[in-house]
Amino acid sequence: MQANTPQYVEIRKNRAGSDRPYIAGTRVRVQDIVIDHERFGQSAEEIAQGFDHVSIAQVHGALAYFFENRDFVWQCIRDDEAYAASARDGVSKSTTHQ
Repeated sequence: MQANTPQYVEIRKNRAGSDRPYIAGTRVRVQDIVIDHERFGQSAEEIAQGFDHVSIAQVHGALAYFFENRDFVWQCIRDDEAYAASARDGVSKSTTHQ
């Protein structure tokens, strides 16, 4: 677990049992906010508009957490992308062998 968690972020286990930072009280992962901000160039206001139950302050809290824990958040993103890719590969292999 990361030591520095701002007010709007909590660390919880994901389905695989790995620690992941979430916006407190929601199912929104910090990495979802980071991807919208870093990869898609969205502002905090634009990101908050995309989640009807997340405030601009919560988005800023998630981004603050990211800026203080970049390596951990990027590792979460890479791990989850690798997991998704392996799941897609498994599905495509199982459907082609029927």
